[in-house]
Amino acid sequence: MVKPQLTYVAPIWSPTISSSSFWHLQSAQNAALHTITGCYKMPPIDHLHAEASVLPVVHHNTLLGWQFWWTYMQSGHSNHHRRHASEPSRNVQPSIPALYKEAVTLSLSDLCVDSSATKKGFQRLHQRAVVEEKRGYRPPVFLSD
Repeated sequence: MVKPQLTYVAPIWSPTISSSSFWHLQSAQNAALHTITGCYKMPPIDHLHAEASVLPVVHHNTLLGWQFWWTYMQSGHSNHHRRHASEPSRNVQPSIPALYKEAVTLSLSDLCVDSSATKKGFQRLHQRAVVEEKRGYRPPVFLSD
């Protein structure tokens, strides 16, 4: 119930909000994870995410942006014709291509851009997001140490 509300149209709004706004969203997700996993004490947050197999809000929203850009590149997408649009001359919020194109291109450069590769592309992008998130995890602390 909480996740759809945290990620609704995320590729559009998440690049433009402040880190304090993300902190509020992350707090809501953490509270839900405490309840769902039954961890009422205060475990490290990265342990809580690993236990629940859930990415933090900011990383999950970035993943959704990558996936949106990948589908945006498909010839059947309704906005496909806009993928080569020039950047505006004035200083505005970064566009979706400016935010996500490089990461998607690096991860999926060997895949052809068609509907048959969509699922494979989604899987690779998800794997990349999980690997990047796990790099930041602290090693577990054991009571005997």
